[in-house]
Amino acid sequence: MPGNEARSEAIRWLGYARGDLAGAQADLIREDVPARLAAFGAQQAAEKAIKALLMLLGANFGRVHDLEALTLMLPEDALTRLLDVDLERLTDYAVAGRYPDALEEIGREEAVRAVDQGTSIYEAVLADAERLAGIGRDEIISQ
Repeated sequence: MPGNEARSEAIRWLGYARGDLAGAQADLIREDVPARLAAFGAQQAAEKAIKALLMLLGANFGRVHDLEALTLMLPEDALTRLLDVDLERLTDYAVAGRYPDALEEIGREEAVRAVDQGTSIYEAVLADAERLAGIGRDEIISQ
């Protein structure tokens, strides 16, 4: 089981991931909000969730934002739960949400898919966080 500091920090990062995911879901509802913002929030949630899990595992991940690279640091059983997620495309949204010339316009349907994938990653990480460190949903507060 990870130390208290790693556990506390992972909970904090999961709170940020949860908040990013909530923001992405809210962005999908609003017609006046560009779909790219929901996709960006989904990528951010996925990145923070994966990094929280890496903290619990004692891995040093640095300032990597590439979801594929981050998941390669995870144990193989965690990787199998993420096979249905297009990590490369989800990573693209980290840039597309900030720079107009980075990626073609993201439509609402694509943004919905991104949020679904971000949610899948978050849920998979929560299951591992509970198993590894006894972290329950009630401990994670949106940041």
